[in-house]
Amino acid sequence: VINGSGTVTGLAVGGLPDSIVDADTLASSVNIIKQADVWRMTSHTGNVGSTATTVANWERMDDASFDKIGTGVSESSGLFSFPVTGIYEVTFYGICQARDGAVTQGIVQLESTRNNGSAYDTFGSGEFSALVNNVNMVAIQVLFDITDVSNHKFRIRISTGANSIRLLGDTDYNRTSLRIIRLGDT
Repeated sequence: VINGSGTVTGLAVGGLPDSIVDADTLASSVNIIKQADVWRMTSHTGNVGSTATTVANWERMDDASFDKIGTGVSESSGLFSFPVTGIYEVTFYGICQARDGAVTQGIVQLESTRNNGSAYDTFGSGEFSALVNNVNMVAIQVLFDITDVSNHKFRIRISTGANSIRLLGDTDYNRTSLRIIRLGDT
């Protein structure tokens, strides 16, 4: 039993003595989510062909029923930065549309940098195919081990091998969005 002062009492014979385990001791071993954020594209991207393009029209979700936990990530020109070190789960949900003809391979990539943008690696990728003007959903989920908030960042890029594609966005609700949750310490 945890009494009003937060102390565990009444353990059976052979258990820990009274007052050995308190609420602070219990809480120190529990992983509590201290950072969670959601971002969405505010409008459709332009039509994109074979040259990979960084998606840059993002806003933090601003619905009345949403509030981030903690500081949240920051974004500048499509490049996302983490507020504190730790292990983060990043989930991308994208509504992709084929444009100017059928698309056999539309590509969405989540790229990461560990050197503040000097070089990028594809950390996660999703692909789709569609007839002209048809839409598909692409999802990408990755875990980041962020040990340096000044240099570890990520971005979303899109491209296609034939014709063109775009991601659909809206400022009033999530069509293409990112969910970022800090799961624990690095």
